Amino acid sequence: MPFVQINLAQNLTDEVKKNISSSIHESLVDVFKIPQDDFFQVIHEVRPSDLLWPDSYMNIPHTGNMVLHNTFNKSSCHRTLSSAVIC
Repeated sequence: MPFVQINLAQNLTDEVKKNISSSIHESLVDVFKIPQDDFFQVIHEVRPSDLLWPDSYMNIPHTGNMVLHNTFNKSSCHRTLSSAVIC
């Protein structure tokens, strides 16, 4: 049972948040073969000024919309997967 925490800017619409949530979940279903109904997420909205990142990393420019998420999976020996999704 993965538990996903999503951190994103307060200025995103409900539709965008739903699309981000769905994309993360579908990736977990595709890559880790979790059941489709194994869906546990919390979205944390923060002030845009509280999300900090460089203008680019490894020659990949970043836009003003950054989404950070952590995925915790107890059944995988408490491994933690962390990544950033750039909108």
